[in-house]
Formats: sequence, C-alpha cells, structure tokens
Amino acid sequence: MKNFINVLVVIVLFSISSCSNRGKEMNFTVELSELDPFMEISSNKTDSTFMEIMDEVMIEKQQHPDSSIVDLFYYYCQKQDPEISISHFFLTLELHDYIDYQIDDDGCRVISNETIRKGLKQFIVNAWKTTYRVMNYRIDYSGNGEVSIKQDKDEELAKELFYCFPQKQITFKLRRVEHPERVRKLLSAKGNFGVYEINQDVGSHITMNDLKLQHGGKGIFNNNDINNARKIKEGGSVKIKIEFNASSEGLLHRFISYNRGKKIAIVIDDKIFATSVNNESISGGQLIIPVPSLTKDEIEDLVIMLKSGCLQTSVKITNEQIVK
Repeated sequence: MKNFINVLVVIVLFSISSCSNRGKEMNFTVELSELDPFMEISSNKTDSTFMEIMDEVMIEKQQHPDSSIVDLFYYYCQKQDPEISISHFFLTLELHDYIDYQIDDDGCRVISNETIRKGLKQFIVNAWKTTYRVMNYRIDYSGNGEVSIKQDKDEELAKELFYCFPQKQITFKLRRVEHPERVRKLLSAKGNFGVYEINQDVGSHITMNDLKLQHGGKGIFNNNDINNARKIKEGGSVKIKIEFNASSEGLLHRFISYNRGKKIAIVIDDKIFATSVNNESISGGQLIIPVPSLTKDEIEDLVIMLKSGCLQTSVKITNEQIVK
C-alpha cells in the first residue's frame, strides 16, 4: 500500500574537488508523504466510519497514485452519506488556523465540508513547506556541502499550485559531498524529540512501548521547546546540551521541582537516552544528554536535527544515483 503522494523533490548533489576526487555528484529523489499530516490532524482516527472511508481511499490511492487523499476522502464521505459532516473527523485546534469560517445571519460560524477540505490542503502544504525547510537547514549545516537553491517558476513553495501539481521539483545543489550516508539520514530522519517522566515501577530497562503506555506517546517537552542545541565536553566525555526557549521555562522549572532525583527518558526518533534530574543534567533552562554510545558524526548529526526541528511528514528516498 502506497502511503506516499507523488510529490517529487529532486536533490542534486555536486562535488567540486580541485585536484582530488573527494566527494560525489549524486541525485536523490524523495517523496513527501501526504498521509502523515492528514492522519496527524484527524481528531477521530478510531471512528469506525472514518476507518471504513480510509480503507476505500487507500485502495483508490493504490490504483491512482497521483490522486489527492484529501479529495478522495471528501468524495467517499459524500458517497457514503451526502449529509455527513467532515468536521466530525477533523475539528482540531491545529486545523483551526487553516479554516476560513463563514458567518451566518445569526452571527454563528458555519463550517462546510468544502471549508474543511480547503483547510486540510493548506495544512498539508504547510507540512511539506516546513519539511523542505528542515531538510535544507540540515544539509546546509551538516558540512556535507554548500547549498544553493533553484526553484521552479513559482517562488512560494506553499502556493496552492504546489498541491495541484505534485510533479513540482526543487533542486538542492551541494558541493564537496563526502558522506552520502549522512546526507541520506539527514534527509529522511524524522528528528522527533521528547522528554518523558519514567514510572519508577518499570525497572531499569525502559522501552518505547513503556513510554507510550504511560504517556500515550506524548512527551512533556518536544521540538517546539528547543531554542538551540550544541555538543559539549564534560567530565572527559562528549554530551549534548539543549537550551529551551523562554516560553518553556516555567514548565521546565515545575518539571525539575517535581522530578528532582528521579530518572527521566529523553527520546530522539525512538532512541532513548535516560538520565537523572539533578543540577548537572537540568538547570537554567538547559538539558544535558549523555550520549556515550554515539560516534562523533552521530552526535554532530543529532545536534543538527535538534536545531533544525522535526520533519512534518515522512520522507522516502525513492531513487539514488551517482552521477560521477
């Protein structure tokens, strides 16, 4: 079952070595998922009607990959029940800013199915735009090359045209690429960050299943709380220091007071780094993560991902070619 819309972003990687053959010129083709943000914004994923409609949508998507999941969902909703309100499945706070509400004669807001459909498309486009910016930031700061960007006719990635014409291409030109495997990871790794309280009854071995059962997969802090990240050397070992933004300081202070001396889990893309809440690990709006099992390159890439933010949709590398 294909979960990825036919949105192609071509990433062309160049090497310009002066006298040596270091670096490679490569082409990467990636697909941005439409399904990810669509499901994320849904407020009623477990509803039996929603699941029935999605089954039909994904069957149709398999047969017609270029079709829009939003349009297919709208179509099958109407087919099942012309009176059905799509807002039942998507009326969330996250979608609120993308909905153009109409006001009736009594001064009440009216939400039509067409309004929800347009709002969903704008939300997905924004997720693609953010993902593009995060990928660009990661490559720019990774040291794998120098970036110059050439876009197609439309300068604004978030324009409705981008959604209507999924073949739109964006080219990243990178010079002196010496580590293609790092580029692959930086392009496709989600970069999700979370801080979780650990139930002391769980024991010493903590798994993601434990955290999901305890917290529903939602951390107390996430990528939006990060202001900056950098690697530091402390006590003879390299660690990662995360600086939280000002709006998170109050929550961080309460978190420290409540969890003093307890174990917490710091999670980055389902990899768990456990630490204790003490003066050394959390203080002054900063969090220090011990990373003894990571290599120098892995630490550097982790810092880049924490600074850049997480991808708002899955990125799948579908084609990779070494040009020279």
